[in-house]
Amino acid sequence: MTGVPDCAVAGDGEVLLFLHGVGGGARCWEPQLAHFSDRYRAAAWDMPGYGGSVLNGRMTFPLLSDALLALFDAQGWERAHLVGHSMGGMVAQEFAAGHQERLHSLTLSGTSPAFGRPDGDFQKKFVADRLAPLAAGASMEDLARELVENMMSPEADRDGRALAFACMAEVSPDTYRAAIECIVGFDRRADLARIRIPALALAGGEDANAPAAMMEKMAARIPSCRYVCLKGLGHLANLEDPAAFNRELDSFLEIVAAGENGSEQSYIHDSGRRRILRRYAEGIASPHAAQRIRGRLGRTVHIRPAGICRVDRKFDGNRVEAGR
Repeated sequence: MTGVPDCAVAGDGEVLLFLHGVGGGARCWEPQLAHFSDRYRAAAWDMPGYGGSVLNGRMTFPLLSDALLALFDAQGWERAHLVGHSMGGMVAQEFAAGHQERLHSLTLSGTSPAFGRPDGDFQKKFVADRLAPLAAGASMEDLARELVENMMSPEADRDGRALAFACMAEVSPDTYRAAIECIVGFDRRADLARIRIPALALAGGEDANAPAAMMEKMAARIPSCRYVCLKGLGHLANLEDPAAFNRELDSFLEIVAAGENGSEQSYIHDSGRRRILRRYAEGIASPHAAQRIRGRLGRTVHIRPAGICRVDRKFDGNRVEAGR
């Protein structure tokens, strides 16, 4: 049984909770906590085994989901906006599958809906390749030097690169092994269509770990999911270009707030039908609002607003490629 995980918390308001990946920790969300804590109760957990969070026994996704629920209950959080990166995105999917009623929204960054079978050849090779350096005597600092460099774009923020290295170097070898062995058994593809809360899939255009094309396919299987590709960024987008990452998450959370407050209703009048489509394409109005007037206009509308490198939005989905 794993106890209540540690978490860093800043600010007041609706809870905005960040979940890190295999080589991370609560600290890797420092740029996001600083940015969002003026409007939200921004929090970042240390996954069991990381920081001061205790891992008892084998790491599994059901165990991690239970630990996350324990954190919600211990903190008195009825609901939260959940942001999961990489393995944290898998934990977020696992949690949403069982506790969707505890979420305002779901953001999946640089992650996948499945890794496959633990006994598959690809999965066995992945585990062997990732753990071989440790078996050969390498330290986590050695791994961090190689892996962080490969995961981040050449133009990554210098402070973000240093923070990514520091976070990975602090992970214990035992925790790293447990996480690598855990990740290969993940598969929540069948649950994507059951996600009924607002969702954002946020990809890095140069991410080789969670390729943008794969994340776009994942987003297409989630109802009311907005897909955004951050061009030129790799696997650690929140640290490579915090401003770009925060801007897209800000935009999404504004859409969620508008939908929960029912404000899009004011745009359904005859004089505002095209206005809501324009606002939808700009990422201001919700897809639900646009869907409601599709029949009234009698056709699908395709809009390309200025200021975004590429937009391809139709009523059956959202797709945005945002330049840096």
